Amino acid sequence: MNPYQKLPSSSFWKKTVQNSNLDGIYSKKFDISYTDKIGTAGSCFVQEISKGLVENGYQLFDVEPFHFDVPREISSRFG
Repeated sequence: MNPYQKLPSSSFWKKTVQNSNLDGIYSKKFDISYTDKIGTAGSCFVQEISKGLVENGYQLFDVEPFHFDVPREISSRFG
């Protein structure tokens, strides 16, 4: 037995996307306004979300700023 056996198929991205059944995967919990400051941290996936938020007019609070010893171009390129 493993911890994934009892989960519904909607818990697995591949199964859900293959069936094109995105119902029930996401439910909005609260509104985010353009004046709210949003902080993100973590993976390269989160970096892409951050870029999308900024491109769409949201304010991003940088909780993982570039290190002062690393040129900005390199930091941006490699996250």
